[in-house]
Amino acid sequence: MDNQSPLGDVSLDTFLSQYWQQQPLLIRQAVAPSLLDVDGNDLAALALDSEIESRIITETNGIWSLQHGPFEEAVFSSLPTSHWTLLVQAVDHYLPSVNQLLDLFRCLPNWRLDDIMISYAADGGSVGPHYDQYDVFLLQAGGQRHWQIGQHCDASTQLDRSSDLTLVQDFQCTEDHILNPGDMLYLPPGVAHYGIARGDCITYSIGFRSPSISEAFSSFSDYLTDVTGSDNRYRDPGLQSPSGQITAAQLAHFKAWMQAQLADEERLQQWFGQEMTRGKYSHSNTQADDLVPLGSLALNDIPATDVIYKALDSRWAYMEACQQESPVTLFAGGLSFKVSATLAVALCSGSQWQASQLTDLCLTDDDRSAVDQFLQEELLHLEQYE
Repeated sequence: MDNQSPLGDVSLDTFLSQYWQQQPLLIRQAVAPSLLDVDGNDLAALALDSEIESRIITETNGIWSLQHGPFEEAVFSSLPTSHWTLLVQAVDHYLPSVNQLLDLFRCLPNWRLDDIMISYAADGGSVGPHYDQYDVFLLQAGGQRHWQIGQHCDASTQLDRSSDLTLVQDFQCTEDHILNPGDMLYLPPGVAHYGIARGDCITYSIGFRSPSISEAFSSFSDYLTDVTGSDNRYRDPGLQSPSGQITAAQLAHFKAWMQAQLADEERLQQWFGQEMTRGKYSHSNTQADDLVPLGSLALNDIPATDVIYKALDSRWAYMEACQQESPVTLFAGGLSFKVSATLAVALCSGSQWQASQLTDLCLTDDDRSAVDQFLQEELLHLEQYE
């Protein structure tokens, strides 16, 4: 896919300095509608799968209800003619054409991209007035949706929890837009929004990772347990203190001990790269039908002209090593490998290669070993020919 910018006439520098996590942006004809080929039948088929996260939200006379998938086919035939929405999470993990759309957003860091949720809404369908804790691009794929943008929300915002949904209680519309196929709306975290389908419509939601501080510390704590075991415990030789008193010196010593864990740059890099490329779901269960795992095959076993693809749900990023003389660290699917910068850049920016191309990109023994490991971990797949 041509890596054209999805920001329209707005430059990346302008977007990052004036809009990213600051204010909404409407972009007309951000993406060619021909690239947005998912329809309601595609989503309904995915929603039947027990491995795929899906929801149906209905609204009747102001009363909202939420059902979680997987669904039986009979559910869809029993839905009303209007005011309902089917949402399917992480569709980019299952459909190659949707996965390729992520290439349009590589102008932003790979590790920040999360997934693409797609919704099908009947006329009047909506998920109600709400706000998200993460950046999102709302891309109209089919039909029309009327978007109302509201106030900035935070922990003090009054929420309606009378249904299974969390809705903004006092939604205050500040601007509204009708989106047609190819149009896109960027919303920073905390901005209330309310979208209502005008006729049947399809909307892609490109979301970005935004871990909470508690999630980040919990993950880092788990990583420390894995790499240090139970030996990394608090020590305070020369302790002097009256019984029952916690002194300022003791608190400072404890704080320094905790900060030292984050100050270990190499350890922090390893955790960060692994955590931010780890997928939500097991990639062994989320491959498209036209991709087949290579299992224990090595790159040398694959014919030179065969095409090798990334696993659809895999996330890739690289980081320069702490030591200048060290190779680059490449992270993929929560794993890490020391490889050449040439291989790391190629694997993070591309999505498919002929086997001969991958062979040429492997400049060192470590490169070849890493690619073989990607094959064995099913992070790379071979196209299946009929």
